[in-house]
Amino acid sequence: MTINLDSKEMIKRFHGFIDEYLRIDLRSHIEHGKEIININFESLIIYDQELAECFFDRPRDCLELFHLTMKQFSESADQLEKTPQAFFYNFPNSEKISIRKIRSQHIDKLVCFEGIIKRKSDIKPEITHLEYLCTNPDCTYSTVRLKLPQTEEKLTTLKACPRCKAPMDIVKKVRVDTQTMLIVEDPNSLNDKQLPKEIYLKLHSVLTSPVMDDKHSPGEKIEIIGILKEVNKKTRQGLDSVRSDLIVDVICINKDNLEEENLTLSKEDIQEFKDFVKDSDFLNKIVLSVGSSLNGMLRIKEALILQLVGGGEYQSFDGSHIRGLFHIFLIGDPGLGKTQLMRIMKYYSSKYYYISGDNSTKAGIVGAVVKDELTGEWSLEAGAFVLASGGLCCIDEIDKLEKEDIASLHEGLESQQITFAKATIRQSLKSVTKLLAGANPTRGRFDPFGENIGKQIKLAPALLSRFDLIFPMQDIPDKKRDQQISKQIFKNRYNAKANAPDITPLFIKKFIIFSQSFKPVMSEALGDFVCDHYVKIRTQYEDNTEKPIPITPRQLEAIFRLSEAYCKIRLSNKVEEKDVLNAIDIFNYSLERLGIIDSKTGDMDIDKLMTGTSTDTRNNLKLVTDIIKDLEKTIPQVTYQSILKVVRNHCLNSNDLNRILETLKKEGTIFEPRKDNFKIIE
Repeated sequence: MTINLDSKEMIKRFHGFIDEYLRIDLRSHIEHGKEIININFESLIIYDQELAECFFDRPRDCLELFHLTMKQFSESADQLEKTPQAFFYNFPNSEKISIRKIRSQHIDKLVCFEGIIKRKSDIKPEITHLEYLCTNPDCTYSTVRLKLPQTEEKLTTLKACPRCKAPMDIVKKVRVDTQTMLIVEDPNSLNDKQLPKEIYLKLHSVLTSPVMDDKHSPGEKIEIIGILKEVNKKTRQGLDSVRSDLIVDVICINKDNLEEENLTLSKEDIQEFKDFVKDSDFLNKIVLSVGSSLNGMLRIKEALILQLVGGGEYQSFDGSHIRGLFHIFLIGDPGLGKTQLMRIMKYYSSKYYYISGDNSTKAGIVGAVVKDELTGEWSLEAGAFVLASGGLCCIDEIDKLEKEDIASLHEGLESQQITFAKATIRQSLKSVTKLLAGANPTRGRFDPFGENIGKQIKLAPALLSRFDLIFPMQDIPDKKRDQQISKQIFKNRYNAKANAPDITPLFIKKFIIFSQSFKPVMSEALGDFVCDHYVKIRTQYEDNTEKPIPITPRQLEAIFRLSEAYCKIRLSNKVEEKDVLNAIDIFNYSLERLGIIDSKTGDMDIDKLMTGTSTDTRNNLKLVTDIIKDLEKTIPQVTYQSILKVVRNHCLNSNDLNRILETLKKEGTIFEPRKDNFKIIE
């Protein structure tokens, strides 16, 4: 409905509103030189609903007249220049719109919507108008400046005075700082069939101040209030096209509490959670309800719930951050529901992004410096890992990522930030993101006692070592288990209600949000218990450098994080011994499934994960290298048979030797000048 109010009537009503609701705050803001005054839009609706409705229909007129009215409350000419910009908040939900519903009918109207910052440009000056003086001293415009607004992308100039046709001089270029952003819909607000839509924003004046610029980074969720504009497109020949792009001229940005606003916890919810954890079997009930359409995988599901809860976040004495969140990797044989399990986690995470490594965008997984289509300037575009900051990022087929993405993930997984340096961009983006990754073994099946893990999934050991837990999902024939799975598949297809979980996803999601609020603390005595456990394992091998390294400080940190997660999910701030024992148990379960065990001794060998080569293999490589060196001193040609004769004394057979020789050749340690003849490369 169009509201017909003339300018005088609107100013009169605005004056009454400001006088009743804002007079004291406005004068305080003017006196202290504050650039922004926050105004509750609901108070304008209460004061004058017709005037509030006019804002949506004629936003530009209303804003200009509102700002003009605020200036009337200034007590001096100096204060006129200090009139703050109005920032409205608390718009009625009925007036909010999603990006995908914005259409041409909204052009020149006020729009209010939410989204996540995907791309953000540098701040650049833009000329808003030129001021001219006529060179003819007899002309009126020789003393009165003529202002020429700039409404097009191309600079518009005057060739002659419009009154006397004499030449004119530009005496001033009035500039304003501007910035563009690309906003994308929050995927958590969409169903599985919808792809997130995007729209450009244009910011100017106070919205580009250093303080405001620092407040908004790619990956953050914001609420935008602005005026929808159309931007004319050009044909390939440079002519005006019948098509146009849409852009939002931003009036104000709000972001406080947007991440949590969709899931508020009532007092009844909190009491229900406290009663729920009194049941000693509460965690098992949660696990059985997660992904109830997928049979089994209970320890993996338990780990995924703990991942959403996370450990404790701490600051060290030197100010460095100690992360509490942890990362999980699923190595799945085909057809076991790995991808389905990753997608199911959407229903339990407050913020979730899913992406496949073989189908990533031009921004990649972490982000990229790209050329902005709208401005032609370089800008920083956030990838899924950054956009998921504060939540869970699921990367399926992680082994198919580009090398640049994998290199950037190293930094993001450990330090929780991604650094970009390209063109004119030098910036770090926050990535407080939990990573759930998945991949299929290169040969179709995972073999815990075969090649090292990195070779089976084509991932560098340095990246693998960043994961706190790694679970292989193996397709091993088992009559009882196969019967359960086949019945589950039948139920999924013909009796979906039979799979309804005992605990709803919404309850679990709210429960996780509440558990995240706890701050776990471990007593010094319990900390000593964990450290003693760590030292005890390592000291078994301290006198033998050829023995495998069973555990490293990185695994110790994982045990601490898991202990804290078990504590938080009990809704407690005090880590207990049972939390530590549970953490050690699930950690050891992961290692046992991976086969992080020396093939001959049965000892734990973390080198198989950390370096990609087991201690047993590494010792054999050194053994054969030393044998070839010794043989070179005694015989003119070191043949295959001469090497085999010696290695048999060390319990190695021809198959072992063949693998070792191939590895040494690939590493560049030896070469084969003639068939079955070997030499050391100096």
